[in-house]
This record gives sequence, structure tokens and C-alpha cells, in this order.
Amino acid sequence: MTRTIVVAFAILLPLPSCSEPIFRDVTDAVGLSGGGHAVWADFDGDGWVDVLIGDTLFRNIEGERFERVELPEGVGAMGGTWGDATGDGNLDVFTFGSSFALALNNGDGTFTRSDGLPEIPISLSRGACWVDVTANGRLDLYIAGYETWQEEVYLDVILINEGDGEFSLGWQSTPEGRRSARGVTAADFNDSGHADIYVSNYRLQPNYLWLNDGSLPMEEIAAEHGVAGVAKSEIDYTGGISYPVSGHTIGSAWGDLDNDGWIDLFVGNFSHPPAYQDRPQFLRNTGPPDWRFEDMSERAGLHWQESYASPALADYNNSGYLDLYFTTVYSGDHSVLYRNEGGWAVHRRHRGKRDQRRQNLPGRLGRLQQQRSTRPAHGWSTLREHA
Repeated sequence: MTRTIVVAFAILLPLPSCSEPIFRDVTDAVGLSGGGHAVWADFDGDGWVDVLIGDTLFRNIEGERFERVELPEGVGAMGGTWGDATGDGNLDVFTFGSSFALALNNGDGTFTRSDGLPEIPISLSRGACWVDVTANGRLDLYIAGYETWQEEVYLDVILINEGDGEFSLGWQSTPEGRRSARGVTAADFNDSGHADIYVSNYRLQPNYLWLNDGSLPMEEIAAEHGVAGVAKSEIDYTGGISYPVSGHTIGSAWGDLDNDGWIDLFVGNFSHPPAYQDRPQFLRNTGPPDWRFEDMSERAGLHWQESYASPALADYNNSGYLDLYFTTVYSGDHSVLYRNEGGWAVHRRHRGKRDQRRQNLPGRLGRLQQQRSTRPAHGWSTLREHA
């Protein structure tokens, strides 16, 4: 009898409406503004995560609002990356774009611009990453070069941290190795104790994986390990470079997606409708001894959108699995949240006319579930609070 009462009571509970918003837009209410790359970090160590949006730094005031923080003149451009450059326990910020600057954290909520950067032979960058490439415990900088359309493709460079905020030019890519990089990220995929560097290249260019053994130069191993993209016929491009057609990769993310202890890779490819352009890829790290990656994309059945851009991985629901948030660029596409329930697969829910037109695109039902926002969110600087 008790069991019958409990079941009846459960049936009478109100079910949440799928039309209710999961996230509420509070951008204006908390005082955020601007556009461009956004990167979070608790730079003042008060336990509340702050954010750099483009060239503007915002301090988080106890989760209630944000206030602007003045950066030194010349600091701030398209975006930035946080790291402890001096080893004093405070997060410093390197900013990139059409200019470069390093702001050293004074530990009191203020910054001083470092004059310790060498001349950087890049006119435009869309990504940089802190990583120790010399195994001396100091964070060095990998700076990815982009391009000036139909004029020049720029080099990638590594700045070596000499200590006390001083850097030297330690490496640069060869002229024939130039690519139009859109993002760079690092992780120790082969359990060697050194973080390896993955560069996301645009213009249908293959991506780079640089093997870090604690010394320079590093070996480029992307094709050998299955993460360069799906190589097709070779084409010529601006500046006299050539390469096999692959994908328009804007951003990529490392993370153990299947909880087997090895770091996997998600490659965020923007792709126009022609099938020869690489779609986004779920790449499973098969572990030792070869540390090659297996393409799980067909099994995952990710819902295709043309203007996918930058992915980010985090366990948003504390399930023990890393979930995927994937931004888009075009106004008709939608940034999406995929919930990982294990199994390398995607459950797709269609909403709106644009999605209904795409129901016949390749994709399987599975155990990664898509939760899509009801309005476009282009992955730049809109903050949404979980309701």
C-alpha cells in the first residue's frame, strides 16, 4: 500500500516545462560588456573568478557584479592568456592580437607592464598558450601566427621565460611550415610529464601537434598520431605555402572524455556544406604504447552546423563526465551544450525551422545529449546564469 501511494504522489508532481529557460542572460545586470576572446581567472586570489573580455579586465565582486580594472597602457588587444610568468604565485596576463604585451600582477589588484618581451615577428595572432617547453619550471609562451588575407601567413613562435619577467625568442616555425592558426592549447597527452602543444589551423589547413620532451626544437607529430585532420589533395595558398586539404579549425579542447585515464581531443572545425571539409572531430586517445588517436566522430554523430567555432570542456552537472559547450559564429546557428553520459554518442533534439531542415544530416542517437540555447550565443561575451 505504501508503494502505491508513493507512485501516485510522484505522478502528480508538476513536470518542468521544456520551454522554461535553463539559463538567464545577466550580462547587463552584472556589469559586463565588450566582445572578443573571453578568458576566466581569479587574478586577485579572492576566491571569485574574474574575466578578461577582449582588452577589458573585469573583477568579480563576490558573484554579484563585475567592475572594470585598469590595465597598463598598451595591454589588451584581441584576447589574452593567464599564467604565473614570474613564479610569485600571482597570475599574470599576456595579451595578443595585432600587438603584444605582458602585464605582471603586483599582487594588490594592479598590474605593471613588462618591458621584457623581445620583438615578436608576427603581425597578427589569434591565440597563445603558456607551457613549459624547457623543463625548468618556468612558463614559456607559444604564440600562434595568423594571416593577412591574401597577403601573408605568419610564423608561430615560442618565447623562452628567462625569469623575472624577461623573455627571449627561442624558436619560430619555418617559412614552409607557416599556417593560419586560430587557437592553441596544451596538455600532456602521452603521460611523459611534459605538456604537448596542439595548434588549430584555419583555411582547410592540417593542424599541428608538437611533442614536448623538455627541449627545443619540438617534433611535429599530428599526422602520425591521427590528429592533423583528414588529409586530401594538396593545394597552394598565400605566401607560397602548400598543404593537404583538411579542416577550418578554430579551436580545440583536451580532456578525458571517456574516463579511461588518457587525455582525448575534441577538434572544433568550422565547415561549409561540401563534404570534403573536415567536420568537428571526437578523437579518442588509445593510450600506450603508441598514443595514437581514434576518430569517434561517426559514432558520436555530432549535429552539424556550418559555423561551429570554439569548444570548451567541463563537467557542468557533476556527473563525472566532461561535457562539451560549442560556440558558433553565424547568426542562424546556435551555440550548443552537449551533455556527456558516456558511450561516445550524441542525442540530438531539434528546435526551430533551421534545425528541422537538418534532420536528415548524418548523425546517430546515443548517450551524449544536446541542450541548445533558444537564442544565438556566439561564444564571445554573453554571461548566462543557471536558473
